[in-house]
Amino acid sequence: MLPFEGVKVIEFAQFVAAPICGRVLAEWGAEVIKIESLTGDHNREQGLINGMPIEEDNDPTMDSTSVNKRFVSINARSQEGVAVIHRLLETADVFLTNYRVQVLESLGLDWPALHRKYPGLVWARVTGFGEEGPDKDEPGYDTVSCFARGGISGTWYPKGTEPLIPMAAFGDNITGMMLAGGVSAALYRKARTGEGDKVSISLFHVGIFGNSWATMATEFHKDDPEPPYPQSRAQATNPGNIAYPSADRWIQFGCPVWINYYDKIMKCIGREDLVGNAELNDLETIQKNNKIVELEDIIGNEMRKRPAAEWLKIFKEAGVPVQPCATFDDIVVDEQAWAAKALFKAKTIGGQEHIYVNIPVRLACVGDPTETMRMAQLIGEDTRQVLRENGYTNQQIDEMASKKAIRVRN
Repeated sequence: MLPFEGVKVIEFAQFVAAPICGRVLAEWGAEVIKIESLTGDHNREQGLINGMPIEEDNDPTMDSTSVNKRFVSINARSQEGVAVIHRLLETADVFLTNYRVQVLESLGLDWPALHRKYPGLVWARVTGFGEEGPDKDEPGYDTVSCFARGGISGTWYPKGTEPLIPMAAFGDNITGMMLAGGVSAALYRKARTGEGDKVSISLFHVGIFGNSWATMATEFHKDDPEPPYPQSRAQATNPGNIAYPSADRWIQFGCPVWINYYDKIMKCIGREDLVGNAELNDLETIQKNNKIVELEDIIGNEMRKRPAAEWLKIFKEAGVPVQPCATFDDIVVDEQAWAAKALFKAKTIGGQEHIYVNIPVRLACVGDPTETMRMAQLIGEDTRQVLRENGYTNQQIDEMASKKAIRVRN
């Protein structure tokens, strides 16, 4: 049995973050009914960002947020369309959205209204900047809320260069996965008490949370001549946590406890003369004595002499955690990515096979989710069937379709 079998989710959301949450719940067994407008979710156009197809029956970007969902097309600007949404909510366990509160209030879909009407309903919402504060109603997207305002764009680049170009949907995907955890907790509480709950998450907060340590550290750098971020390599605080260039590519080190790895690294790079050097093997000492750049030069000068493949073998044998700085082309041919089932292949409804990315949280009871995956459907593909299951007759459905309150395919 899947964790959320018998749970009904109404997803009234667009783009990525909230729909990713819906995908997670669907893969874990929930019936997720995705409500789109008559022209569809704007995510159906986002494949253009990465040069992927956006055809009606071949849209891997839309697939990535839509696994195992049922697609219902409703005109929320029509009175009859709103009535259909409320009919679906009568038997729902979760309402999932990312619309601004003003839109939700106009439709009677805000938390206070739905909690009064359906006290057992879990109401979950993604916002750009949170539920309170002066910017709570500002439009929010991954690029501006998580990356820019959350401190990523302003710090994650070498000092003196340009802010990085945000990677589309990076923060959205993380936010959606985190929201699924919150919804799961609310459903667990509902199973014990019968009461619904309000679950909220903001892209802004996710950005700040990801940068927790650096954000917390600001109070200890008030008197510094300049802020610690963005950094140059000369400002790095641990020579064991940065990337070094080999003869052909960059290699990232992961040695947070510097003293545990110092001797191993020196032996690996052929600098046995520095093994046990008390001036270089202790992190606090090298920070105090400004030895970071000296160590970077020592390691970097040797690393440039050999290709990455040789260094990776040497460091692996010595037990030093290093990995190549992978590109996306590297990832899709990475044996480990396929073995760990981070990647899988599936066909769109048009029959085209593509590479997709699995959700990172794996449940043993789910097994291999790719065996039963249903990818994104056409706009309104399931409208008639879902409405029939919720008490509407074919005549009523056809009448609403003729008035453009809903969209049906059959």
